[in-house]
Amino acid sequence: MTDFVRVLIFCISVILNYILINSGIWHLMPDIFICIVISYAALSPVKLPSINYFVLFGFLVDILFLNSTMPYILTLLLMGLYFNFSQRWWIQLSLLEQILLIFLISVILNALIFFFHSSSEMVYIRLLLNPILNSLVWILIFILYRKTWLKNI
Repeated sequence: MTDFVRVLIFCISVILNYILINSGIWHLMPDIFICIVISYAALSPVKLPSINYFVLFGFLVDILFLNSTMPYILTLLLMGLYFNFSQRWWIQLSLLEQILLIFLISVILNALIFFFHSSSEMVYIRLLLNPILNSLVWILIFILYRKTWLKNI
């Protein structure tokens, strides 16, 4: 995946996230940026970008959508570290391990968002609902692409 495609996907996801926030359903949807990163890990035929890319991606998301620069930077840094230094490819993990990792990273992200933006009632709903929705998105990706992955093993 080229840098141009990554920038284009990021711009489209920013626009989509603004639409979701302004329509008031952001709290009830899976996290777009977490879904993009796990899609990179699952569908990218080449090596994933460096950790610097994940930190920059998190910084831009924090600057555009939050008043603080901590939640997405920390979360995407953890994901970048895992993807770049893991001994096994993401696809080689079992589905249960993948779901647990996505659920855990979603809980961390939403706990940080809740900590920095606890004045909003809807952030509490997101804290409870978003990890489940992110896991369901991954299950859908897994079901759709498992035959392709099994052929490549």
